[in-house]
Amino acid sequence: SMGSESEEEFYVTFMQMVADKMVNDHEPRNGVMKNAILAERAIAERKLSALEDSRKFLKSEVLRLDKSNELLKKQIEKTNEIFKNMRDQRSKAVKYLKDESSAMTLLMIDSQVLEGRKHLEGLEEELFVNNERKCDQLKKDIADNQRFMYDQHDMVNKIDAKIAGLSETRTIAAPIKSFDPLPRKRGQTVVVTALLGLLFGMMFVFFLEIHKKARLLKNTN
Repeated sequence: SMGSESEEEFYVTFMQMVADKMVNDHEPRNGVMKNAILAERAIAERKLSALEDSRKFLKSEVLRLDKSNELLKKQIEKTNEIFKNMRDQRSKAVKYLKDESSAMTLLMIDSQVLEGRKHLEGLEEELFVNNERKCDQLKKDIADNQRFMYDQHDMVNKIDAKIAGLSETRTIAAPIKSFDPLPRKRGQTVVVTALLGLLFGMMFVFFLEIHKKARLLKNTN
């Protein structure tokens, strides 16, 4: 703003009041915006923490599945050894098949072999079918979890960028008097002077005309 040097204190004080009012007016709005962004970041952080927990759980599931496979392999190996012994016993029983007692023994061995075969098939199905399916599902879940974590990290980074971009309204510098007075433009001075001169000249001519008419009217009377 422009003013006379004698009113410097008034102008500086007035501009400072305007700046203070603007800062105070913007402060609640900036606070609300910042709190909203911080709340958004907290939600994003909780989602990221949940995904991290899921990642740990999936890793534990992979370890448990590996241990389950090792156990199944041992059970299958042990069952095969039992089958071998049963086949040897059956071969011996067939050689000594002479009476009803040996026939019953052979039937019992055959029944055990049948039950053992069913057990072995169940173990092999669990190892080569069910656990393979679980393994594939775990791989998919781990890949999905990793993608979700990347996306959530990007979300947190975007929110951090918003927070970094926030800035409170403030005055860059306190109002001060300019170092050099503003120069008057010569063209403006000439125009204003010419207009004032024309106005006063017309008023003077109008006044003389009225005065002349008044004198003529007086002489006629």
